[in-house]
Amino acid sequence: MIASFGWRAAFWLAALATAFIGLLWTALVRNRPARPEALREHPQDRPTSTPWAKLLKNRQLLRLTLSYFAVNYFEYIFFYWLYYYFGEIRHMGKSQSALYTSAIWVAWTVMTPIGGWVTDQMVERFGRKTGRRIVPLACLTSSALLLSIGVNLTDPLAVVAVLWLSLGLASATDGAYWSSAIDLGREHVGAASSIMNAGGNLGGFFAPVLTPLIARYLGWSWGLYAGSLIMLGGVLLWFFIDTTQKLEDAAEHA
Repeated sequence: MIASFGWRAAFWLAALATAFIGLLWTALVRNRPARPEALREHPQDRPTSTPWAKLLKNRQLLRLTLSYFAVNYFEYIFFYWLYYYFGEIRHMGKSQSALYTSAIWVAWTVMTPIGGWVTDQMVERFGRKTGRRIVPLACLTSSALLLSIGVNLTDPLAVVAVLWLSLGLASATDGAYWSSAIDLGREHVGAASSIMNAGGNLGGFFAPVLTPLIARYLGWSWGLYAGSLIMLGGVLLWFFIDTTQKLEDAAEHA
């Protein structure tokens, strides 16, 4: 769009598309259960104060938050440095870099709902504790390895294909993270989700700064390897995350 209409017009088009999605959301989404019997299962009690201290001490939620930090660190390398990496490090042309960068973001759109659906299937088959772990363990490990492989490839199309799959697999875990925040937060799901998301945003804060800093001293390959290593740290945390625990029991069984 920038190449065809200029950057201002591209921004306006993106803004209009966002406004349309907002209107669609307002028209279709309702804050009510899909089934009337859900009201009987989850009665609407008087709102209680949010137990922030208890949530912040919940080791299960903190492990989930740290893992989400790792995933966001990894993903924000793509957000901020992918176009630069293609153009300046891989020496691709501007139009080619823009095309390849845009193509990789399609992976996010495709893989996120697929990952959520697979997570639901795993929970139905193996139960909530094990089922929530399967997609993150498989996808995040594969994603980290694929980025490390892509760094060492020379053919541009092969690099793009591997990085497409790497980002796609990372984004496929979104459903597992957010549903786990719902499991752990329960009636305080908004607060629990905000804690997890804040941790993820911290990962997004550090990645754009540390990646070029590492690249300056060790090279761009190590700037990207660092993202993979941090991601693998997030994978390890999933072995200790149990979303079946109640908030009150977290300190006792952590």
